[in-house]
Amino acid sequence: MSFNSNITISANLLMVAMLTYIYVGIALFLFGWCAWYVSIPCALALSYVVVNMIRDCKSCAQVTIRPSTIIGIIVIGVISYAIGWGRFTEQAADYAKHNAIMNDLVSQEWPVVYEGSNGESALLTYYLGQYLFPCLVGKFFASYRIAEILNAIWSYWGITLVYINLTRILKSKSAFHDFIILFLILFFSCPTEIGSATLSLFVKEVPYHNTQWFCYDSHIKLQYSSSIVALRWVYPQVIVNWMILTIFIENHKKTQYYIPLLLPALFYGSLSFLGLIPYAIVGAVSQFVSSKDKVSVMKSLLSPYNILTSVTLGLVIIVYLLGNVASQKPVELSFRLTDYSGRWAIYIVFVTVMVMIYMLLLAKENWKNWMFYTTMFSLSLYPLFTMGYHNDFTMRCSIPALYVMMVMTTKLLMNFKKAILRATIMSVLILLSSARFCYHTLDALKSDDITQLADNYSYGTMGRFIYRDDPTIDKSLKYNYFTYDLSESPFYKYFAR
Repeated sequence: MSFNSNITISANLLMVAMLTYIYVGIALFLFGWCAWYVSIPCALALSYVVVNMIRDCKSCAQVTIRPSTIIGIIVIGVISYAIGWGRFTEQAADYAKHNAIMNDLVSQEWPVVYEGSNGESALLTYYLGQYLFPCLVGKFFASYRIAEILNAIWSYWGITLVYINLTRILKSKSAFHDFIILFLILFFSCPTEIGSATLSLFVKEVPYHNTQWFCYDSHIKLQYSSSIVALRWVYPQVIVNWMILTIFIENHKKTQYYIPLLLPALFYGSLSFLGLIPYAIVGAVSQFVSSKDKVSVMKSLLSPYNILTSVTLGLVIIVYLLGNVASQKPVELSFRLTDYSGRWAIYIVFVTVMVMIYMLLLAKENWKNWMFYTTMFSLSLYPLFTMGYHNDFTMRCSIPALYVMMVMTTKLLMNFKKAILRATIMSVLILLSSARFCYHTLDALKSDDITQLADNYSYGTMGRFIYRDDPTIDKSLKYNYFTYDLSESPFYKYFAR
């Protein structure tokens, strides 16, 4: 490390920090939820894989941290505070779930099994990766509040790692470049309001919309969340997903490590993980098609690292999550085609305004880039399907593609002088789309009383929702978080502690 006006650190150190972040939640799950005969072999296999991944992804590059980068890191901390991390300011409604899960992870034995008063029992089955480290420390100190604070710090550290790594792989050379990267990480947004206004020209009665929703009615629910909205509402599904994508963008030719790099995202959010799959498939096919030595590509895909990760971590996580995913669910929560009957204009306008305008502006620099076409196809495909009350499928599967679009947009704006017209149009669209989110964030800071914590939005415990025969409990709360019938659960019977 050298000191002058800037600080330089090894890119390898950053790689180690990110992989450690990604795999800490995995390790805690293996040893906190699984029997020793599962956790120890898995940990040994994954240690071997990760050590080799670090070795083979080694870079001689340096990360330059300028004073502007440090200011950016501080700004990320301020924004993290403003959006409710740590409960210093008002939290989004989803924290009723986040906080209840964290409370149960702190106060109950792992694995968390709920015993109902009517004899019903259920295993907490959810994407726990982001919560486990903060909650383990909270459990050690018997303090939910410590877990909350550490959860905020841990999440902040994750976004900071993403930001620093992006300044390197995007070759940021100035404070202005650092600012562009910072702003787009926090406030990148598709032009939702412009899209809704355009839709009103084709549809007489536009379904309800606001700054987040393009449209929302009983059949069609469409939203591509801005970065700040995703970080505020579903940060556990975002941080590691972005981190993995940041590594993948730079190392996508190393197909021998696709599974150990991408699979951990499943434990941080199944829908955002599904959004990674198109990049893995197209990346592998691209390598196969472009290579003259196709046997070598196949050997790489069938590498010991991919196989070991699949039969250890892959098996454990899939069996764990299937306890919930494979259970019978009400039709309104199930995966199905979106009903656009007689209203296909909604889909066409959504894709045209929310996706194609940006992609058209990005096309000149990216028309040979397979990630460009994967992003465009993915974001055009997701609105055709729906799952959950609020169509979480479209909102959360899009997280990876929106991130890749954001990275491409950042490159365009950083090279403003080479594409003045397109960069100007993109800048105007981004500023118009993000203005209200910036205002809401600043207003949260302005109205905050630093002497008091925000209200604790929490269900208290998720155990109150395990009663399947209780019609007063919301179906999404009964069927999205638990494995029931534990005597028939393969994970509980054979894998759990």
